[in-house]
Amino acid sequence: MPRITRWLTERGTRAGPGPSETRFGATTPLFGWWARLALVLAWTVLGALANGGRGGLLIAVLGALIVLWCALRLRGYAGAWCLPVELVLAAALGLGQVWDGPPSAGSWAIRVASITAAAAFFEWPRRMGVAWAIAVLGVGSTVVGSVLADPSPRLVWVLVPVAVETVLAWSVFLVLRASTRAVDAAGERTARRRRAAEVSAARRNTEREYLATLHDTACTTLLMVSRGAAASDASWVRERARRDLAALLADPREEAEVKDLCVLLAAVVRESDPVVHAELPGPVLLPAPLAAAIVHGMREAIQNIRLHAGIGTARLRLTDGDPEVVVELSDAGRGFDPAAVSPHRRGIAGSIVGRMAAAGGTASVESAPGRGTVVRWTCPRECTGSGARE
Repeated sequence: MPRITRWLTERGTRAGPGPSETRFGATTPLFGWWARLALVLAWTVLGALANGGRGGLLIAVLGALIVLWCALRLRGYAGAWCLPVELVLAAALGLGQVWDGPPSAGSWAIRVASITAAAAFFEWPRRMGVAWAIAVLGVGSTVVGSVLADPSPRLVWVLVPVAVETVLAWSVFLVLRASTRAVDAAGERTARRRRAAEVSAARRNTEREYLATLHDTACTTLLMVSRGAAASDASWVRERARRDLAALLADPREEAEVKDLCVLLAAVVRESDPVVHAELPGPVLLPAPLAAAIVHGMREAIQNIRLHAGIGTARLRLTDGDPEVVVELSDAGRGFDPAAVSPHRRGIAGSIVGRMAAAGGTASVESAPGRGTVVRWTCPRECTGSGARE
């Protein structure tokens, strides 16, 4: 029972109504006004026909006024008069038992007072104090008016249903409101999980990029030194270390949104060893993450040629076509079996394939022992943006 009560009342600390509750608060007044208008109109017609004469005429006039009032509220014309008129109307309907004759469960005044009290919770969804004031005043005045009209014991069976209907209407309103709040809470939880997943993915991408950069820079330099590359001439180590440090400290957010891939690849070719014969047509503009993934992967592939291919030259070709931009680096060296490469080695898996996949493109390595190697980077045209070709 306590859990049901908490679910119905929904009293937890909340920053404000969510979208579902906001829509609920905007639509329920329309439901309340239309329901009261329709029921009052139906009961007025039946009451006027059943009573006839002067009593029927009075019911018809009063019912028409209430229907007109509901219509004015639906059209938004009530304004500042809304609350005072509702309070006076709730009191007048109940006290009307004095002239309506001996009260009964089907009398016009009791039926109209009952729907007025029940509809108050839907007509005032954001002001429960006002709704309860109208409901209590309507039920209380009905009790007083009925006692004044006919103080008999059978009044209990007439008035109890009015109170029960009012409480049931309040309970239905609470259930509906709690349902909208549950929908909003579920939406908030989903949004929080989505934001957490996006943050986690961004963190993983950042860590993956940093590890790939670390592998391409400092780790590669240390590997070259450990293999004796600096034994005869160590002058290049200082410049290489400076470049590695700059790459590790670079902030990706400072990069331009788009970059010319031809310019970046030409810079890599100029500083490369082995010699790379490049075919780089026109400017090819790519989003910065894609361009960086290709350039970093190109450096790693050239380093692999230097260390493992046993050949001093390679060929680079860029094809700016439709539906994709393709960059190929090929050599006629020793080659290798890609399936035999240890998964713990990050050169191909991390710096080339993984980095390109994270940027939205694809990379592949085709090689076989004694048949050379081809590394291919592919950017689908939809990934390059409208400025990919200039």
